[in-house]
Amino acid sequence: MVESQFPELPWRQDAGQADTLPSGWSAQDEGATPPPVSTSRLKRQAFEDWRDAQPPAIPSEDGKYQRQGVVGEGGMGVVLRVEDRDLRRVVAMKVLSRKNTSPEDMARFLREAQITGQLEHPHIVPVHDMGLNEAGEPYFTMKLSRGERTLRDVIGALHLGGAEEHARYPFRWRVELVRKLLSALSYAHKRGVVHRDIKPENVLIGPNDEVYLADWGIARVVEVEGTLGADAPDDDPVAGTGTPAYMSPEQAAGGPPSPRDDVYSLAALLYELLSLKHYLGVLPAQAPESILAALRKRPQQVPSAEGHWHALQGHVPRTLSRILARALAFDPAQRYASAEELDADLVRWLAGDCPVVCPGTALQRGISGWSKWIDRHPVLTPLLSYAALVVVLGFMVQGVLSVLR
Repeated sequence: MVESQFPELPWRQDAGQADTLPSGWSAQDEGATPPPVSTSRLKRQAFEDWRDAQPPAIPSEDGKYQRQGVVGEGGMGVVLRVEDRDLRRVVAMKVLSRKNTSPEDMARFLREAQITGQLEHPHIVPVHDMGLNEAGEPYFTMKLSRGERTLRDVIGALHLGGAEEHARYPFRWRVELVRKLLSALSYAHKRGVVHRDIKPENVLIGPNDEVYLADWGIARVVEVEGTLGADAPDDDPVAGTGTPAYMSPEQAAGGPPSPRDDVYSLAALLYELLSLKHYLGVLPAQAPESILAALRKRPQQVPSAEGHWHALQGHVPRTLSRILARALAFDPAQRYASAEELDADLVRWLAGDCPVVCPGTALQRGISGWSKWIDRHPVLTPLLSYAALVVVLGFMVQGVLSVLR
């Protein structure tokens, strides 16, 4: 069991906590126990008051951070490029917008900041600071990588680009990138955190090929596989969300969060990164309902990634296709049990070995092993060859002499 290291989130109260007495009940009633009263109405009113207030411009030019520009905008808020005047460095600031913001959005925003802030890993975007600006809006700052792009940008470049793009992003580069993401997931899973929204848009790539797994807004804390942690009750506002195109069948069905969901999602991402096709034959931008319908009707075995041919990259290597077939198996018991297991097979592929999941390749593995042995013994190999030749010739001569007699 992994002890949850994430404290109870401050914006959540149990539904049974009462701030006011229900109508019809009096404290003078002897032996009476007040029935539970939900505080959701009170919390929502306070939230609406916060949302509808008129904010000043953010962030304040006179404060710690000085705005330099906008990195990007989304439905929940904006990511700004700001200068930290105290440390004299440029960082990214994510600010939750008041417009069209719900209490669930607030919960997701704060969860992302708190969870990401406690995951210190080379391939997870580090969070530096968290607080409220002068408008009372929550923000957190994180590392800003200049020239950053997403994995979706890379897939798009491979789709539309020429030989230069495919030479820049060969199969080995793509596998190495996924191994970095597996390392981040392995670290998070050991701390009891499941990401639950692995997709190309949430993978950031720096100018020197730095790789970061971002957007932990719907992550869940689990104590053991399939068991919710202390800060994730069954009525969690982020439950049941995610990106259908990369969900495991269990996650799409509303099952309890599990590290295996992340491994499945990353395998779906790797399938698309290698073959430039989605493993279900859908477009990730399709309506979620149509993708979920395709997921419910998916075959026991997904189409082989090797079957997708591209003029500039050819076929996906058979061994990688076999790895993907196992990682995306319909039965969870037949898949990789952890990020470490999938990573181990990818390491073997990079080393030139065929993982055990490949049937009918014993001869290939034998030839590969014999070739490596020859390379390691350049002097002994010809001596053994001569000795074997002498033995064979000896048997042949003996056979001829026996016939002549």
